Amino acid sequence: MSTPGSTRLRHLPLLILLILAIAIASSGEGDFEGLWDLRKDDRGLTWFNVEYELSDRHQGRHGFLLDESRTTGLDVSLFNADGRNGTFTIERDAGDLVCEGWFRGGRASGHFVFAPSANFARTLASRGFDSPTREEQFQLAMSDVGIDLIDELDRQGYTKPTTSQLVRLGNHGVDLRYVRDLNAEGYRADSIDQLIRMRDHGVTPEFIRGILDAGYGGLTSEELVRVRDHGVTPEFVRAMAAAGHKPSSIEKLIRARDHGVTPDFLEGMTAAGYGKDLEDLVRARDHGVTPEFAIAMSDTGFTGLSLNELVRMRDHGVTPDFVQGMQSQGFRDASATELVRAQDHGVTPDYVRQLREAGLDNLTLDKVIRMRDNGISPEFVSHLKK
Repeated sequence: MSTPGSTRLRHLPLLILLILAIAIASSGEGDFEGLWDLRKDDRGLTWFNVEYELSDRHQGRHGFLLDESRTTGLDVSLFNADGRNGTFTIERDAGDLVCEGWFRGGRASGHFVFAPSANFARTLASRGFDSPTREEQFQLAMSDVGIDLIDELDRQGYTKPTTSQLVRLGNHGVDLRYVRDLNAEGYRADSIDQLIRMRDHGVTPEFIRGILDAGYGGLTSEELVRVRDHGVTPEFVRAMAAAGHKPSSIEKLIRARDHGVTPDFLEGMTAAGYGKDLEDLVRARDHGVTPEFAIAMSDTGFTGLSLNELVRMRDHGVTPDFVQGMQSQGFRDASATELVRAQDHGVTPDYVRQLREAGLDNLTLDKVIRMRDNGISPEFVSHLKK
């Protein structure tokens, strides 16, 4: 049973937090607060998520892996607690997140108040940056943009960003690790905006390493963005190579990907006997020649056709069904060229069947084509027979 004294002690952390919040607000230095929750995953990593509201009434959400070495007050006993209040502080260059909440069974949630760092603002000013607004400083803290990132950008020769660009870097996920890892792979963006563009388009250090390992080096940062935008991933490159296609230029892979020539398509065409020239396969795919089409045409007896012949037949509507239909009407020996000509002139299996039913025998394909060209219908033939 709780005593009045124990109740007061239990609520002491909350009281401290409220006093701090009032002090910050009265000083005019910070008015950002919100809700947080955290959990430990199976690997023992701590994930921290926050929800807050900016001055434009925009609802913000942010999540990150918590660096416990930069966190004070978050000890193991809190995580193992079977229900208790606790306070801790997440330290960032731009300011601290002072958190209070309820811990139970490895999870916790509560309320936070942002305490901006006056020293951070002074350091920015001493380096020629415009003083951040309260909201900018809060956003810099949320994305953990600090002095180390500024120093790294300077070390790599980037033009000094503006304060608003620092905020944009953080909001777009460009952090110290991303900049360093890009540099480790031999890449430095042409500008701060290009650095943001690379991050936005998914050009990660892992992506770059995969493309380089696949043998496609010497690409500019913008070319990497284009490669990523077109879905040419390291996995795609490896799968295409396994299917027998590793062109010297990555542009050919981009073209193949754009036209739907996938590793599965290549494997299917190879199984059907067509898997040599990548450009020919792109053209075949554009014209609707699929592995299924090629195999079905082979099943009708048209074996050994070139890819160009298959494309021509597909373009002219000579499908496996059309071929089988014409064969059922007695034209088993018709060539691909003859069947294309018949289809072009409107000769269908139904037309031939109806002519035969009208009493015409010994029909050749040339005779049927001439009859169709001259508008001789099965009904007209039936009328003459009467």
